[in-house]
Amino acid sequence: MEKTKITRLRKLYEATLFDDVVPFWMNFSPDREYGGYLTMLDHDGVPYGTDKFMWPQAREVWFFSTLCHMVEKRPEWLDMAKLGWDFIVKHAFHESGRAYFSFKRDGTPLTMPRQVFSETFIIIAAVRYALVTGDQEAARIARTLYKKVVEMADSPIAGSQKAILGARPMSAHNVPMILLNVTREMTLLDGETPEFRAISDRCLEKVLKNHLHPERKLLFENVAPDGSLMLEIPEGRLVLPGHAIESAWFLMQEGIARNDRSLIKKACDLTLWMLDFGWDPKYGGLLYFLDSEGFPPLQLEWDMKLWWCHNEALYALLLAHSLTGETIYESWYDRVHEYSFTHFPDPVHGEWFGYLHRDGSVSHRFKGSSWKGCFHLPRQLLLCWKLLSKMEKE
Repeated sequence: MEKTKITRLRKLYEATLFDDVVPFWMNFSPDREYGGYLTMLDHDGVPYGTDKFMWPQAREVWFFSTLCHMVEKRPEWLDMAKLGWDFIVKHAFHESGRAYFSFKRDGTPLTMPRQVFSETFIIIAAVRYALVTGDQEAARIARTLYKKVVEMADSPIAGSQKAILGARPMSAHNVPMILLNVTREMTLLDGETPEFRAISDRCLEKVLKNHLHPERKLLFENVAPDGSLMLEIPEGRLVLPGHAIESAWFLMQEGIARNDRSLIKKACDLTLWMLDFGWDPKYGGLLYFLDSEGFPPLQLEWDMKLWWCHNEALYALLLAHSLTGETIYESWYDRVHEYSFTHFPDPVHGEWFGYLHRDGSVSHRFKGSSWKGCFHLPRQLLLCWKLLSKMEKE
């Protein structure tokens, strides 16, 4: 990639992050009355609901703590992180140690998940918050929850909300995928320990040997426990291109930490395979859900274009290009970048729309919900900005 292009992109990401996206969340999400964040925000930042959800709460703590960790320890960013962290400490946990999923505005719990993802996002939030504040209670919570998640990770219900034990043994990609990333975050707190290496090894084996099928050039979200395909059922044919691409840069991240070029190559290949399979040939953009055999996906929103899938693809492609120097990643990056910056940003009120119809028109005008919050977009902007700054210097 030419230096003039790198500089232009670096300036774009920097401006989008610090002049647009960060101010949006700082202006509209803080709940100064009850603590935590309001994330059900309309296109102009006005709340359309006041319930709170653990994923976006913890993710926003992670993001503002990470800004302090990776950029600078600004008081206003630290205040944002503390607002969410204090809410989590006060309201997040059931007496069993599990974390709730949703709350009333005042922190009264509403629902308890079976999945482990509320805990995983609290872990990464706790790690970064502990790093920038020295809060030993946050570090303790991170270590305690990490052990709990590791213990639960092999449970048949860890990645499923509704599975009946023993009825249909199935391995879900989302559990080893997220645990690999969470373990990488934990190394920031406790270093590269043998325990972390062993857990990451197990995650790599599950993702690469069970869910990734090079002969098909696909990553399957659900497989049998031994990695064999379950093509007789829709769940076994399910492919999520954006999710697999996010997993790919987690694999690249692990490959960098291990100085493992073979692992990096597999992750880069996976990125290309998912783009080839998931790119919409008619309208452009990544399709959301696909069936590996070409049957109609069960998910009615299968052909929508979601912000986070494109966010993950942008960083994965930029990272792959920086690691390999191969132009195919730059070419794909240019396509995804053009689609993303043409369709998702809101030029009037800022931030990005999250949900588009297949033709690229806006489906939902809100900027935040129970799922969309201050995470995928600002994380991608931050990571791409840091990587582009590194590339520019080199």
